[in-house]
Parts: sequence; structure tokens; C-alpha cells
Amino acid sequence: MMPLHCRVVALKEVSFPLTEEGIREGLAGSKVYSGTEYLVLRKSDETAVVEVVKEGEGLFNRVACVKVISLPEETVFLESDVDVLSVREMKGLAASVDARVVAVRGRFYHVNFYVKDPAPVEVGILDTVPPYPSKLATLAEEAARDIPRDILLKPELVDITEGLSRVPQKTVMFPCRGGGNLVPGKEVLYLDEAPELPHRDILLVGCRTSEEIFNDLYGFVPERKDFCLRDTVKDKSLPTIVKCSKVKEGVIREGNLFIVPWGAVAEDVRSALKMALER
Repeated sequence: MMPLHCRVVALKEVSFPLTEEGIREGLAGSKVYSGTEYLVLRKSDETAVVEVVKEGEGLFNRVACVKVISLPEETVFLESDVDVLSVREMKGLAASVDARVVAVRGRFYHVNFYVKDPAPVEVGILDTVPPYPSKLATLAEEAARDIPRDILLKPELVDITEGLSRVPQKTVMFPCRGGGNLVPGKEVLYLDEAPELPHRDILLVGCRTSEEIFNDLYGFVPERKDFCLRDTVKDKSLPTIVKCSKVKEGVIREGNLFIVPWGAVAEDVRSALKMALER
């Protein structure tokens, strides 16, 4: 957890003890700026972080009550040149210390804090390879760096070329050129290029959509090695991001599956990851 703007966070030097009782008594009836939602409290080399509930109107409001987010034993205060509005930079700094909460006075003297999750939230990523590395896993890793949660991605990769050199068909056809799939001892074709067929002894590697396209192009249904990712999820309790050719844009949720287009872009995966965390 991290406030998305430092304008809601104020640094306050105090003289009262940074215990729950000391904080509640010390802040009772005090005034804070109307835009302030959190206080980073400093007493000597000790730090605590609290959320404030205010009452009244005007530029400064009276503190009605406080919620203690962290006490000194679980909080570290750092002076750094990081951008405290950057989730990626704050997460990186938080990962470098053992404390549950890191409060930072960073670039331009701005102050913010980051609260680690008690345990990382696990999210599955199911994708096909080649190409390597997995596009979906790579996009998810990038997106996770900019989300203020501690996330453990669990990629499961399906190698669509596995065993193809041993199939009886002379020719293997993939949906697209993708990772430049090569199969030793086989002629390789790509469905999206609508090639002329040298014969009918073909194994189509793809989902039902690929089969429908093939039948529309060539007028018959070939032997097919299926790799529909939606049908191969093993752990249905784990929120999992998969891709599907039937999804044209955005994200579709089916239970704990968060389904993005086959040609997903960064924003699709970022949205899916956020939905998985909010489920």
C-alpha cells in the first residue's frame, strides 16, 4: 500500500511517545491541513505512520481520531533521492529493508511511505512459448513493478512445439510465425499467411478458432494439437491471467481467470493484474 500522491502525507516532528496511547493522546484535538490524510511522525530517530480522520471545515481541521499504521519497531525512515510518487522506485527501496513500513523523504524533499503486504499476493500467468521469453509473463512483470502491492507471479509456460518432431504428419501448421517456430524434420507453415497447401497430411497446432479459420480457408478439418489455455488451467483457486484469441479487447473475467486478447498489450495485462488483485 502506498499513497499515490505525497500531498496527502505530512511529516510531523513530535515530543510525545510514539506508542499507540502516546500517539492518540498527543494528536487528540490537534490541527492538520485539510488535504492531509496521513502523518509520518518523527521523534528523534523513531518513526511512526498514522492515518488521520478530521472534522471541521477550513484550511486546517481538527484531528478526530487516528488509525495507527505502524509503530517504530516496524518502521524505518530513509533520506533518499527517489521519486516518492514512483511506485516502482518506492517498492524497490522498500524491498531493500527488513521493516514492514518504509517512510521516505525523497526528491524535492517530498515525503511518502510504502507498506508491505503481510505476504505477497500470488497471481498465475499461463502462456505459450515460443517465443522466448514469454510475452505475457514479461508484460505482467513490468506491470507488477508499478502496482503498490507485493505480488508473486507464478508463470506456467506451455511449449507448443513439444513432441512435434515425432508426429506422423509431414507438415505442421502454427497459427502465426510468432517465435519463428522450427520443428526438426517437418515442413512448417503459418495459418495467418494462408499458404498454399502442399498436401492434406497436416497437423494444425492451435485452438478451436484456428481450426475454424483453417476449415474456412481450405474446406476440411485437419488433425489438431489443441493448446487452448482457458481449458488447461490446473489450479482454479489461483487468480490467473491467460490469453485467448476470442477476446478482441480489454479483459474478460471467468471466475479466477482473467482473460486478455491473444495479442495483448501492456495496458491489457496491467488491467488484468489489477482485477486479479481486487477479486
